[in-house]
Amino acid sequence: IAAYCTARGFGAERHGGRWLVAGSAAAALALLTRQQGALIPLAIAVFLLLTGRLRPNRVGLATLLQIGALPVAAGAGYLFWLRFVNDVPSVQQSVLREAAAQGWPGTWLLLQRLTVYELAYVGLFALPIAVAALPTGRRLLASMSGRGRLVFAIWEGVLLLGVGAAWAAGRRMPYIPQFFGSGGLGPPDVLGSRPRIFDANALGWLTVVCVGASLLLALLAARGAGAPPPSRRAKAGLVLAIGLGQVVGVLPPSYHYLGWTAGSLDRYLLPLLPFAIALALWAARGVRLALPLGWLVVALLAAFSIAGTRDYLVFMDAVWNMARTANAAGVPNERLDAGSAWDGYHLYELSVAGHIKPRALTKGPWWVYFYAPATDSSYVVATVPQPGYVVAMTRSYPAWLARGPTRLYLLRRLWSPWPARPMR
Repeated sequence: IAAYCTARGFGAERHGGRWLVAGSAAAALALLTRQQGALIPLAIAVFLLLTGRLRPNRVGLATLLQIGALPVAAGAGYLFWLRFVNDVPSVQQSVLREAAAQGWPGTWLLLQRLTVYELAYVGLFALPIAVAALPTGRRLLASMSGRGRLVFAIWEGVLLLGVGAAWAAGRRMPYIPQFFGSGGLGPPDVLGSRPRIFDANALGWLTVVCVGASLLLALLAARGAGAPPPSRRAKAGLVLAIGLGQVVGVLPPSYHYLGWTAGSLDRYLLPLLPFAIALALWAARGVRLALPLGWLVVALLAAFSIAGTRDYLVFMDAVWNMARTANAAGVPNERLDAGSAWDGYHLYELSVAGHIKPRALTKGPWWVYFYAPATDSSYVVATVPQPGYVVAMTRSYPAWLARGPTRLYLLRRLWSPWPARPMR
């Protein structure tokens, strides 16, 4: 919305300032949704400066205020609330320290990984457009300009080298799973994770499809790079600048996960999705797309999304019902670990208010230390039996995409007493 309003503002002969303020308001709302929204007005200002549309005079100052005043005010209010009302979460406090500790070697490693991952995920985000452009791929390659060939060569080289290195290391798409992984949709933050619905062979094919789609999008981007510079190309440049700003925004929170195998989380890439689709559609203007193929992919993705979302909601409902069963039998939440959502909802504020140190007797999952140090994990809800625990209860739950039985277990630590009341 911010990109659209800003583009309208600079293309309008009348009421241009109103459009810029509307775009500024959208950017302020984006900032309040996630902090990397602060990069939207910054990216707009950099683009206008580099293209000569922002000059050091009264008009330039007025434009700068129209673009940045509301996001600055929203950011200042948010920081005041965070610091003096809500209290700054420890993870947010550690971002700058972690970035400084990783230094240039860590930054360079993140840049290498994330560049490749983002190019692959862009192929996934704009898959219907890429498939629709598949029949014209050869003609796009033949009609490419010199500048377009350079864009395509860089995109292709970085993507294929990076994916090849990741493949040799045993990594397949999705490279940074959290909300989309081998277990389907939704974060797997229950002990034992979620049953896999994609095996290694399926993930290999997913990688091939995403790489192919990304290369088709590279052809479209190369065609757009060689287009003459009308006003619409300037608007596309503005959208690209904002999108690149969001690419930069992926970096700071990723320092926290640099030591992990993935190195980041897929939800940090979500702001790239609308920009990938918008720019792909812009680059495909004048191209005869096979729309039935594109809509077929949309339908398949929609079916998977609906089924995967339904399965995750059913899974979480089963987890919470089992935790409530344990409560009803006399197991207090201070002795129960039922995954990050349950633990955070029931124990986070208690743990923070009481300055409680981790009570779990054995090293548990990350959320116990982050959200719920008040629990000693005498009882846990898990998807598979765990060492040191015995099964107190087993329940099944239905899943449309599952390849086998789906069960949940309420486990009791070996030396922990049985609850006061029977579990039903």
